[in-house]
Amino acid sequence: MSETWLKNNPALLEYLTIPGYTIVFRNRESIKGGEVGAYTRDSKEFKHRKDIELLQPDLEHLWLEIPGRNKHSKALLGVFYRSERILTYSDWIERIEALLGHLTVEWDSLLILTGDMNIDMLQSRSPTTRQYQAVLDAFGFHQMIKQPTRIAKTSRTIIDHIVSSRPQRITHSDVIP
Repeated sequence: MSETWLKNNPALLEYLTIPGYTIVFRNRESIKGGEVGAYTRDSKEFKHRKDIELLQPDLEHLWLEIPGRNKHSKALLGVFYRSERILTYSDWIERIEALLGHLTVEWDSLLILTGDMNIDMLQSRSPTTRQYQAVLDAFGFHQMIKQPTRIAKTSRTIIDHIVSSRPQRITHSDVIP
């Protein structure tokens, strides 16, 4: 989940529990909005990778390591929210590039990035989109979502991304209306 708008308020967070699921959040107190989280089935093992979050503490991101059946089927999932209130686009892209550079060297299996990047992939000629796509290309990442994720009366955008280092391992992706 991205842009949850939650704070570290135990009473509020209690309302978000779903039986059979564990919740992991990365909340902030200083700025209104934003924040990221993830639900995982109680039966599914995972490790919250705070060490990765600390590599770029200014990014709004959460990382879960999910073991597979063997060492080659494990996955590292990153949930992001990009806000101009936290980092300018140039600072954000610089930090993402550094983080992806580190992860592609240190991690030997599936990497998935997901979240509200607020970069419209339908605007392929936009300098922002082109620079972001160049970073993804440089590290071998592929954007899996091809349909608009935000539809308004006057616009259609793909600002919510699912990006994979191994697209051949993704069997299906879609947008829920």
